[in-house]
Amino acid sequence: MGGKPPYLPAEVISDILESCASKTTLAVAARCSRQWYDIAMPHLWHRIDVHNPVCEDSNEPYLKWLAALFLSKPAIAAHVRHFSVRPAFEDDPAWEEYGEFADIRKDRIAARLKGIQEAVASFGYSDEERAPWLEEDFCGDTFLTMLLPTMPNLVSLDLMGPQYAECVERMLWCKRGSAFTNLKSVFWTYEPFHCMPDGAIIIPAIFVLPSIERIYLHKARGGGSREYGEEVDERLAKVSPRTTTCTHLELRDCRFYPGDVQTLILIPKALRSFIYEIGRPQLYSRTFSFPMIRQGLEHHKNTLEELCLDYCHGGFEGPESDMSDDSSPMTPLKTFTRLRRLKIAPLFILGRDLPHKNEQAADQSLCILNFLPGSIQQLQLTHCQEPENLRILLDVLTNILMNKTTHVPSLHRIVVEIESDLVEKLDFAMVLRLAKSVGTKIVLMNIKDHSGAYEVERKWGFGEDIEWRKCYENHRPLYRVMHA
Repeated sequence: MGGKPPYLPAEVISDILESCASKTTLAVAARCSRQWYDIAMPHLWHRIDVHNPVCEDSNEPYLKWLAALFLSKPAIAAHVRHFSVRPAFEDDPAWEEYGEFADIRKDRIAARLKGIQEAVASFGYSDEERAPWLEEDFCGDTFLTMLLPTMPNLVSLDLMGPQYAECVERMLWCKRGSAFTNLKSVFWTYEPFHCMPDGAIIIPAIFVLPSIERIYLHKARGGGSREYGEEVDERLAKVSPRTTTCTHLELRDCRFYPGDVQTLILIPKALRSFIYEIGRPQLYSRTFSFPMIRQGLEHHKNTLEELCLDYCHGGFEGPESDMSDDSSPMTPLKTFTRLRRLKIAPLFILGRDLPHKNEQAADQSLCILNFLPGSIQQLQLTHCQEPENLRILLDVLTNILMNKTTHVPSLHRIVVEIESDLVEKLDFAMVLRLAKSVGTKIVLMNIKDHSGAYEVERKWGFGEDIEWRKCYENHRPLYRVMHA
């Protein structure tokens, strides 16, 4: 059979290329013809994932190459929708395919530095602020600073950054009104070093991005220092409250001073989802305050739909704790009329020191029932294996179920995180029968694998159903459902 190949509409070709995972194939397709070039390029550059393919110690060489490419060819940069930078977790030759397609070799980077310097000079900074960026000794933070504003259609940004990205922060403040108008999601994580284990200093400028909707922070902290009597991050305090469009704020394995947490919560105009997991003490020296978290949440009582308050499996009190934390009980969420899903460790409701007498324990079990808003549909109780929680667990569940009609009529699912061997010691049979009779499903989740062989990379979001790239120390045991 001879003749021309069959004609395919551009929409069909685009749909085919959209399902293609190989950058090499997309690069070859872009070379076929001008028509195919126009169709393939958006797919080829739709997502960029940098993970150290050029230099074992730093992403800097490839960031430098990308900055040079995008500054000289803005049409290519306009195709990028998702951008991430990570250290190398696995080998992947994909980036060499980009380099082969673009026909720009690393040995030509020096010729592009003039363009980078011109880009810096065009920023609205003083000569003193520009001077460090115009030197020959460019750092990874500088090239990332040059690179990000070249992508006008960026939708999501995923960074494992240095402890403090000074240049990036200055650039975001400067460009927040003219660039990043499509950026809706920011994920910022940090890889700690033995000499600097304190976590990443938060970049307040991400909260004032014009279209931001979702912010995910991992191993982050404020910039204050108790050593110098500064328990408030002055940079964060400069962000006016009720100014950001962010509706989802997730602080995973983070630790902030109480005032900083309250400031963070107050910045969004209307939060719909808030997740705060207090970080481990060996990483953070920051204190915390349950009441101040609660005070901040009060400003979102008419919009908040999902709330998670938890702490890492290793606990949050270190061996050298100065007991300056305020872990007194939070006031109830009765006025949170739109709250549908709640994941919480009982400690936030009951406070640090639970009574040991049985009659007092009964009062404590009622506290959890009275804490819940009438709108709640799903409840997840974490750290139920801890002795102070285990002692009142059955009473808590019984009180909730027996008062469902009057207190929580919409509650249809309760998840209990507990160890399997402890379930065997407790008599859950009566509670499970009661749950069935009132139309509420109880899920018992085993949070401990005794073999120690199964750990999974945690996902994000309230239901842990959102995937970002791998992070440092972001694992948990493989949860197994024991009863549903």
